[in-house]
Formats: sequence, C-alpha cells, structure tokens
Amino acid sequence: MLLRDWKEYRLSKGEKGMKNRREEMISNANNYFDTSLMTVILVAAGISKRFALGNKMFYPIDGKSVFEKSLRFFLERGFNVVVAASKDVRRCFEGVFKAHFVDGGRERKDSVYNALKEVETEYVLIHDAARCFVNDRVLNGIIESLNFINDEVCAVPAVGVADTVRVTEDNLEGPEERMTGKWFDRRKVWLVQTPQAFKTRRLKELIKAEKLSTGLITDEAFLFEKAGFKVILTQGDSKNVKITHVQDIYGKWKVVEERMLFAEDVHRVREGGSGLKLAGIDVAKDLEFIAHSDGDVVLHAVTEALLSMWGLDLGEVYPASRVEKGIDSSKLLEPVINELWLAGWVVLDVRVQVETNAMKLARFREKMRANLAYMLGVLEENVSVTFLSGNGVGEEGRGEAVRAKVFLRVGRVV
Repeated sequence: MLLRDWKEYRLSKGEKGMKNRREEMISNANNYFDTSLMTVILVAAGISKRFALGNKMFYPIDGKSVFEKSLRFFLERGFNVVVAASKDVRRCFEGVFKAHFVDGGRERKDSVYNALKEVETEYVLIHDAARCFVNDRVLNGIIESLNFINDEVCAVPAVGVADTVRVTEDNLEGPEERMTGKWFDRRKVWLVQTPQAFKTRRLKELIKAEKLSTGLITDEAFLFEKAGFKVILTQGDSKNVKITHVQDIYGKWKVVEERMLFAEDVHRVREGGSGLKLAGIDVAKDLEFIAHSDGDVVLHAVTEALLSMWGLDLGEVYPASRVEKGIDSSKLLEPVINELWLAGWVVLDVRVQVETNAMKLARFREKMRANLAYMLGVLEENVSVTFLSGNGVGEEGRGEAVRAKVFLRVGRVV
C-alpha cells in the first residue's frame, strides 16, 4: 500500500469539506507516498524546432530555465530522477543537480528506452520536461492511482476540452480548404498530460518490443493500449501545458532589467555562386556574399549584438580558422541564444534595417520578420524590418554590398 487508507484518513478529519481535505493532501503530498518506490524519467531530448532556433529547455521562466523548473519540481519532493537529455542539456546541467543523465535518442521511444535501463524501482513516472508548470494536484492524482496500477494498467493525467470538437479522416497539421469534419461529443475527449505512471517491468518489456518497430509513439500509455491493456485517467490541470511554441510561454515573466543592443555588419556581393540569404531567407539566386560563412549580414549583426552582452564579438567567438567554409549563419546564432536564455534574458524587440541597391527586398519583408521572430523566440509583432536603397551612394548604393543594422531590446526576466 503506497498511500494511507484514504477512508480512514477522511474519517479521522471529521466532516471537513472534500475541497479543504484535498487541498491539505496536496500541500502535504510527501506524507502520503514513498518516493523510494518509484523513479521519475524526465524526457528532455527534443530538438525544439517548433519553438525557436534555441533549445526551449533553456528558456527562462520564474527565474529558472524550463528544464531546471521541471527537474527541481521532482527533486524537491524526494524523487530519484533519470534524465534522458540532448547533448546541450547534458553539457549544461549534468553534475549541477543530483540526477542521473543518459543520452536521449533519435525518437522518444529511444530516449525512454535508454532511461529505463537505469530504473530499478517497482514504479516509474515519465514526464515531459517541457511541462514545467506541473503541480502537486496533478502529481497527487497520479500517485493515488498507483494503488490500481499493475502489469496491465497504467495511469495518465488528463483534462477535458471546452471547445466543440470535429473529427476528420485526413491526417493534416491544420484545416485546409474543402476539408470536411464530423461533429464529435467533446465529453468523450480528454487531453493527455504527464507525468504518466507505469509498472517498470511491464513498460521495459513494451518499450523493448517497440524499439523493433518503425511506428511513431507520442507517449508511453499508447504502448499499453496497443498491447490491449488499460489506461486509467487521473485529474490533470489546464495549467500543466506542454510548451511547444513560443506563444505558450512568452510574457509569462516579469522584466526586471532591460538593455539596448546594437550591431551592424556588411559584406560585398558578387554574381553567381550559391545564392544569397538575409535573416535566413533566400532572397537572390544569382548573387552571393563574399564571406567565409554564408555571409548573412542580418544574422551576423543579430549575433554580434547579443555577444556584446558579454563584451565579445563575432570574430573572437567564431574565428575563420575554426568555422567551416560556407556555414549557415543560424548555426552561429543558435548557441548564443541558448546562452542568453540560460543567463535569464530574453529578446523583447527586434529592429532591422537593410541597406543595398543590389536587389529589391520589400517582397521578403514578412518572411524575414517571421523567421527572425521564430529564431529569437519573440512575437512577430515585436519585429520590424526596413530597407534602404542607398541612393547610389557608397558600395551599398551602387549595389556592390549589403549592410545590416540591428537594434535589440533584451530583458532579464523572473
């Protein structure tokens, strides 16, 4: 028996309202279960490409990174934690916290398989590190369910839906023209969350078998269902969201300090070559930058501006001798964004001015805005891109070069 006898507990408390008793149980969760009987697997191996250029595990919230907030939740409650992590997460956090780290895999099932090798407890809870708003209400519901879990039963937290639901036969990302959908009773629809609870031995068997399959799984409860076993639902919480897009978390902080950053970059251009990019967008096929990298002056200026936070510059951090010829400039920007987030800062506003008479750029404005917003983890409405022709003055005005000036407003958040 992992929990106290709930009936006896309720009787001992007299006629208190259920709501008050429940709140008391949640606030004293550690009194009702033995954390030595279970291990938490924290899955933090995703590539976060729907979120931003940087790794969402590093994004700051409540004075911590997303990853740290999730990990601390379980460590502070006495759990043993095994983390299936990407290389970046391992490099930044392994050895900092009392948790065991293993390499994440190419797919989720590979990451969980690697982590399960380190689990010896009777029960295992699997949690997405991207759900950093997990709370004691959700955890307590899952812990209570352990009394019913066996080799043929697992438990997952879930919440109902408020919107009207329609079901389509098409497996598409979003609605398209002429797509049809049938009404479905929303009372039968539940949105599944984590942590999910399993008997360790059975999950190891199922994951090992699934490793031989080419199928894609989005959570481990699917394996129980696929095997013909039962999945029971416990009470989830609408606050326990999985951070997927920057809109899921942007603004859920308080800015306590701001800085204005500026940088500019310029490169000559020539005809031919592999094409020309600005802000990561292809803008010309018949031109190329004369540069060691791909020469994207917008991304260079953005990276330079961010590096000034630490008194560094682009050439110092990325000397040509250590950077491959023709490297995509987004690869230079990505680790700098991660460092910014880990330091507790976010980009608030982006202002870009591009000057050249080498090509017409106005038609690329919205694509450039959208891509900069995505890369920097900022709302698109906070990004502006303007263009100047140079009026025939200088290399930019003669169409021989492209210059980018970037103004960034960044904020330290808690």
